[in-house]
Amino acid sequence: SKRQSFVGVSDYQLGMAYGEIVSSYVDEDTKKILILQKRDIDDMNESQIYTQISNSVQKAAGNNDIQIRGRNLLSTGTFETEEAVTDIFQQKRNIPDILVCMDEETTECARQAVLDFNLAGKVKIIGYYTSEDILAAVEKGVISVTCDVDTTQLGQYSVEAVTSYIEDGRTNSFYNVDINFLDRTAVKKMRREAVTDEKDPLE
Repeated sequence: SKRQSFVGVSDYQLGMAYGEIVSSYVDEDTKKILILQKRDIDDMNESQIYTQISNSVQKAAGNNDIQIRGRNLLSTGTFETEEAVTDIFQQKRNIPDILVCMDEETTECARQAVLDFNLAGKVKIIGYYTSEDILAAVEKGVISVTCDVDTTQLGQYSVEAVTSYIEDGRTNSFYNVDINFLDRTAVKKMRREAVTDEKDPLE
């Protein structure tokens, strides 16, 4: 491989972070957890992310028997993803208590599906990305929490890696970017801070 460096979030890092947050939403009523990913992997259940989430949930669940499944939506386009997510909610016996979405498109589809099937608040959605629609859904409680990658840091590390390579002919192999999870309280705080920052300091 000619790759000199990786800037972003590793599957191990993402799996650990999601595992911790999913476990925090597990309670005595949790029976089914479904993880949706778009990954270039034959068996989604063997992915690093699935393994980390599964291990964390099993520790949190104790003796509770929780079914954890993974589904790969890599081969689906936007329309097919919508159909796949809708199909999940049409099978009433298999509706998950916690639905974990690992990309923006799947999160958006899940948001719409729980509204269409009147399941907002009943299915806990752990989402990904911070589009306006996703943030609004978190504020309304339609999505429980969403993953936010520090894009400012992503840009800074990318420039740092390129500059280092140009100057020294080498750079760090990995630059792990920070990720945070935003719940309703965090989104409202972010909104308030954004409004404050927009105000003219001379006013």
